[in-house]
Amino acid sequence: MMHPCMRKNPVNFGIIFEDSVLYSSDMEIAPVLDLAKFSISFTNNLVRNAELLRFTHEPRSRNIAGDGTGVDPDLLTITREHVLFKFMENKRGERITICMTFASADDLRALGIAYVTPQQLMAQAQSLLDAYTQAFIEATNFDEISFKELSQAEFLKFHQTTIELYSEIKRIIGIVFEDTFPYHGLLERGRVSTGDCKFLFSAVMHGSVPVATKFYADMKDFFKIRANVEKGNINSVIENLVSAQLSTIISTATSLASTMMRQVEVRLTGPKDAEKLYIGFYPVKGQFAIVFICTGDPSTLLFFTQATAAVLMEMPVLDEKFTGELTMFEPIQVFINDIPPTIEQQREENLETLVEDMDLDIIVGEEERHKMRQDAIDAWVPDEDDPKDAAFNKIRKQVLNKQTAINDLIIERKLKPAMKKTRSILDQALKVDAIILARYYGRKLSLLVDAVD
Repeated sequence: MMHPCMRKNPVNFGIIFEDSVLYSSDMEIAPVLDLAKFSISFTNNLVRNAELLRFTHEPRSRNIAGDGTGVDPDLLTITREHVLFKFMENKRGERITICMTFASADDLRALGIAYVTPQQLMAQAQSLLDAYTQAFIEATNFDEISFKELSQAEFLKFHQTTIELYSEIKRIIGIVFEDTFPYHGLLERGRVSTGDCKFLFSAVMHGSVPVATKFYADMKDFFKIRANVEKGNINSVIENLVSAQLSTIISTATSLASTMMRQVEVRLTGPKDAEKLYIGFYPVKGQFAIVFICTGDPSTLLFFTQATAAVLMEMPVLDEKFTGELTMFEPIQVFINDIPPTIEQQREENLETLVEDMDLDIIVGEEERHKMRQDAIDAWVPDEDDPKDAAFNKIRKQVLNKQTAINDLIIERKLKPAMKKTRSILDQALKVDAIILARYYGRKLSLLVDAVD
């Protein structure tokens, strides 16, 4: 049984260089960063010309009893967590990975921290990670520093810089959560839409053991093949490779980070530039889970995976004791074989049900919005001994109110007034040395200017 993990804050950052974690904003995310390192390797080993974008997992805590006793009331309970990645290489050829972890939209709503759709949250997170990365590059003199040759003094300075950057994250996160039009997807109205989903591979697994598998497409262009094999045997080799890699990430997530992987998102480069590959994991019953590898729309994948898991759950064979004898799972193989290679875009009449099932939309009234703003104002308590906290506290309420006004103006497509208020927040951020916030609103202002022109 999975139990939620505990976090001091809903958003955390880690910095990875080669096989070492240079910085972690919360020691409790150390197992997640270990899983992040493995996931990067998993992506590099499995998929040709690919880069890991993010993964989602459902953690279970090692420091919380099943009945919830002994839990620090100041800690946040997280049942699902996303991890975003940003890879950077400096002039010396040294590659740094920035990992950003953040609670799901459901968790944020349950905690009373934010009321956003999953799409809004992901856009907020991507925008915040961009701003953090830009501030990190500037603050650490990234292109000139050598992470292989850091002296003790240089490492202490680097560590202090990352601490200061995260201090600002804690100051501004409530403001970012209020931004329902972050600059990733700035002018989208949040309409629910789902596109086609093309399956490449599916499997039903018991723990890390595949009991039924199927390929829906020629996978030679996607996966790395290390061995020279006859043409007729290549599908068997690929099936063994993919099954082994999926088994490894499932077992590693469980053993290394005490978590269950739910989705891995990969960007394909090279001849399939800009295409994304999604690997979805969904629990069915007991230790059984279904796994899909697909391209297309992840919302359609989630919708279909939930429906498929519901059907599988009713199959009697999954109630029998697992002995390792795979022939008993022939009904599962037949079921997998019947899954179509493509799930088409959801029709308009299905959208209402799709939204209800996937929790993709939230309607918030004015009274609730006022409460949200007040909660955001009250959520952060400044350190009276920190001059940056004191300076930021003087403008925080004004910035939150301006952010609400910007949201309303964008909804009404009044982009010039929205641009003016965005510039005002940018100026305020610069005056109090809120560098990440300045980078965030600087990018948003640039996109608004482009939209007006």
